[in-house]
Amino acid sequence: MIENGKPLTLVVLNSKGGVGKTTATMMLAAAITHAGRNVEVWDADPQGSASEWIEDAEEARGEPLPIRWDAVNRSTLTRKTSSADVLLIDTAPGDPASQTAAVARADLVIVPSGAARLDLARVWATVDAVGQAVPSVVLLNRVDPRTRTYADTRAVLEAEGVPSFTTAIPRREAFNVLAGSWPTPAQIGPWADVAAEIQEMTQR
Repeated sequence: MIENGKPLTLVVLNSKGGVGKTTATMMLAAAITHAGRNVEVWDADPQGSASEWIEDAEEARGEPLPIRWDAVNRSTLTRKTSSADVLLIDTAPGDPASQTAAVARADLVIVPSGAARLDLARVWATVDAVGQAVPSVVLLNRVDPRTRTYADTRAVLEAEGVPSFTTAIPRREAFNVLAGSWPTPAQIGPWADVAAEIQEMTQR
């Protein structure tokens, strides 16, 4: 997926906390790795959630994960390079400066969101902040596709012309307990479908 010497860069971003950005980052990192691509993860959140996840997973495995990773800040986001096929950047919800620096190098911005009205309010703010220079796609995460709320959210996104992944991530305890581990292909489930959609969207 490297093009002109640069990796496909995916930025996971939402101005709201608690929507599953780190989970999305790590599950996609695993899904893309299992698909045979070289992946690097940058943790741009001062809370270090992705770093903690990776360190815990490596301790549990007794060996490094099959990805490269690093903790970064606004400064390193502007000058650091990666030789991976795919670079995933996990961002902080309350740090506009680092979010802007991450988006500046993004090929695609992934916006995880629940289906509640308050979640959508932050989606609009996030998509507006990203602007038109970089495509952003909403990933409905921790949702129940059988509910009216989910159907209404899909309808609103379509009516507003905001792109979203066809695949939605259901609310499952199995995904919650994967924090701090390296998911196997059998555990990835719908995240593999999201990774395939990203491949199709980016055509790289």
